[in-house]
Amino acid sequence: MKDERIRSVAQSCLSRRTRATAAVLSRHYGAQLRSTGLSGVEFSLLVAIAGQDGPSVSAVAETLGFDSTTVVRNLKHLERRRFVESEGGRGRAGKRLRVTDEGEAALSAALDSWEVVNRALVEKLGAARVKEGLRFLEALEEVALSSAAPRAPKV
Repeated sequence: MKDERIRSVAQSCLSRRTRATAAVLSRHYGAQLRSTGLSGVEFSLLVAIAGQDGPSVSAVAETLGFDSTTVVRNLKHLERRRFVESEGGRGRAGKRLRVTDEGEAALSAALDSWEVVNRALVEKLGAARVKEGLRFLEALEEVALSSAAPRAPKV
């Protein structure tokens, strides 16, 4: 089935392209972070938790664009390593998270690696282009969040 619509999806689908780019970037950052003992997801979780005052699992999930199940699963690894503690209520909205001293030390070490890989990408692309790209991604996210997904035609 070599329909022109299929070629159009491959060439112009924003979702497909952003997912593919996100996967490549995740591997790229993850390779740099590997030496710190943190995965890219664990690094992102620590940054999200440290950047908020006692966030809930739901708040962290929303910040990162993850589903709560992904956050809970990855938090278990961080809690086992004593990088994160949870306290307070039950469930995803009630439990409050905080980065421990051990977690802050791991995050501090990982930030050095993150800065290296991030700086290299910014230098290759140029700061203005990166700023423009980040603005585009923010606008794309806002439009997607504010728009109801169109319903597929009934067949």
